[in-house]
Amino acid sequence: MGLRQKGYISMLLRIRYLCYSAIVASLICGLPMTTQATDGISLELNTAIQHDSNCRLHFLLSNNTTHTFSDFRIEIAFFDNSGRFVNHATADFLKVGAHKTVMRSFDVPGQQCVHLGKILLNDDAVCISENGAIHECVELIEPTHRTEILFFK
Repeated sequence: MGLRQKGYISMLLRIRYLCYSAIVASLICGLPMTTQATDGISLELNTAIQHDSNCRLHFLLSNNTTHTFSDFRIEIAFFDNSGRFVNHATADFLKVGAHKTVMRSFDVPGQQCVHLGKILLNDDAVCISENGAIHECVELIEPTHRTEILFFK
């Protein structure tokens, strides 16, 4: 084995040692292994369940901001599996406290869940906090989904 190869192996061992050290330090100190956004709003489409002739959507909203919202509404647009616009609605989350997580359910009337392909978080949202309206509210929201239905902005 040449000097060059030994140097390369030595460097890999140092990198491995640093990685293991970081893992051990995080376990001992209780630090998270990944960083999570400390501000912003996570809005997850958690489930879509057929309820009679309606598609019932369950959203999980995590308010990771320091704002308590007395009014939190979003406009969402529905598209079928081929990408054609189906309908739109306003989802009202009512009051959402600072650093709180809430679950809200909304029915899409006359819609079969299996025919929904994607849901767009539109640019029209209302976020009123203790300091008044937040004008770039949609910018704070990060949509995610646990369903086959894509939820995006």
